[in-house]
Amino acid sequence: MCKEFAELHLNKSDFDKLFLEYAEYYIDEATQALNKLQESDYRKLCREKYVLCHHDLAHHNIIVDNEDNYYFVDFDYAVVDLPYHDLCNFITKAIKHNMWNIDMAETILQGYSQINNLEKDELEVLYAYLLFPQDFYDITISYYMKTRGWDEDEFLKNLKERQNIRRIERVS
Repeated sequence: MCKEFAELHLNKSDFDKLFLEYAEYYIDEATQALNKLQESDYRKLCREKYVLCHHDLAHHNIIVDNEDNYYFVDFDYAVVDLPYHDLCNFITKAIKHNMWNIDMAETILQGYSQINNLEKDELEVLYAYLLFPQDFYDITISYYMKTRGWDEDEFLKNLKERQNIRRIERVS
């Protein structure tokens, strides 16, 4: 849908041009993620393991008191989904803010597995979630649907940052 919007613009913005340059790549990534979900036990797990997901596990939405009790606040984006949804978002944010340190993802998974052991079918769903190009999707949907109050430069800066991350991932 966003690709069609961008292609319709007669005078394409810098954002449109950059988006169109990478759209097919990200559509392919999203398709791969969807295929992985379809090959997994996703539907079965949805019937058995659904929970309330916070959907915005940023540091400012987690409060730790003096006795190391953790509290979640700001449930504006909460959804009913599989717990791997929040786990995926948490892993993505953690490694993104730590120079894409993949060891951090492993540490998070090990810690999570001490409380909730992940079975093979659950790991397959988590993997599909992690494959989905969420940042690219969020930025482009926000741009074309006008859901964020950013100016053109802010959108372009965020999209360029996403592209720089992808270049690093491809080289690694």
